[in-house]
Amino acid sequence: MLRIRFNSLDPRHPCSIAISLQIRKIKPIGSFFPQDKNGFILNDTSFEKVQKQWLSVIERIKKSYIDNFGKKVHSIYLRGSVARGSNVDGFSDIDIFAVIYDLEERWKMGEWQPDLQKELQKEFPFVREVEIMLTLFFKDFYQENPRLAMIIKTQSLCIFGNDLSESIPPFLPNKKMILNLTWLEEDVNEFLQKEKITTQNCQEITKILIRSGFELVMEKEQKFTTDLYLCYDVFSKYFPNKEKEMREMLHLYLNPMEDEIYLKKLVEKLSKWILDTIVIFQKKA
Repeated sequence: MLRIRFNSLDPRHPCSIAISLQIRKIKPIGSFFPQDKNGFILNDTSFEKVQKQWLSVIERIKKSYIDNFGKKVHSIYLRGSVARGSNVDGFSDIDIFAVIYDLEERWKMGEWQPDLQKELQKEFPFVREVEIMLTLFFKDFYQENPRLAMIIKTQSLCIFGNDLSESIPPFLPNKKMILNLTWLEEDVNEFLQKEKITTQNCQEITKILIRSGFELVMEKEQKFTTDLYLCYDVFSKYFPNKEKEMREMLHLYLNPMEDEIYLKKLVEKLSKWILDTIVIFQKKA
């Protein structure tokens, strides 16, 4: 397998002409979430924005929840780029989760996900990866599961049942909207312990690091986005000395590799800096 590193983008590199057609270029695309006059984040998902070819996929996944849980399903949510209409076929995942009454675990993957993913990928070639998750219903969802409540309120589209977002207060772009930084150390350790790195592993960890970088400066910027280019761009504005490393993360997300030694070294170095920076911020607070 051909492995492309950042220095291979140098036009002086002897292989640059041969591999240039295989490289996905970094493009300045994406958008910030809309905000009201008080700065609160507005949920801009809607059925009208969902591209038509995805509607049958969504219906199949929704039906799978109902087939498995019946009346225990409180509500089902579509989140991410598909819900906002900014997805790219063959590159974007479809992320759906259901709120379930009397679920034994707080957050888990649907056991039927692997089989359904294979079926959907075979029937709908534009489907890259399917995430089918389950979460426990709480009467006061905001108090019991504030991070998922934030996701429901700001970036999820209710596709079945009673929409919990109506009972969840609005969010400002501050520490209450932090997700990736919360589990960064755990996610990095899990990645570093893997014996074999896949391109999917590469994309997962680089996405986490890029969004973690943005979360470091989100409150200063007073904006919110999940789009990776904007996360990289805003982060680099505040930490220009780390721009090259974060740009490499974005490049690797677009052009994933399986070079275990190179990736682990890069991920370990940047994640340590981010985690150390969090500690510095906490001491100053």
